[in-house]
Amino acid sequence: DDERSGRPSTSRTVANIGRVETAVLQDRRITVRKLAEELHLNKDTMHTILRENLGMKKLCAKIVPKLLSADQKNRRTESCQDWIDSEQGTDFLDRVITGDSEIKSQSMEWKRRWDPRT
Repeated sequence: DDERSGRPSTSRTVANIGRVETAVLQDRRITVRKLAEELHLNKDTMHTILRENLGMKKLCAKIVPKLLSADQKNRRTESCQDWIDSEQGTDFLDRVITGDSEIKSQSMEWKRRWDPRT
């Protein structure tokens, strides 16, 4: 690529890229808006640094039930079965809300393209 004419970039510097990387590694759930405010950079510049310079993208953290103990899993299964048994014959399962977008967005973390998705 040939260099463009005009004013050189003053925001996508090695120093700023390092500051962004340090901040994200300290808190992988930090938002672009919060990063931009803390580091006094434009949100668009922040996106460019995160994606192009650092190779990062934001993914939802997985909720992994296997982290529960055997006793916790058994209690969860029993509670769910009791709940289902008590409501048999109704259409209540059609009205169950299984997710909450707020919880999903709170669990998002910055990951590099080569990081394992865990």
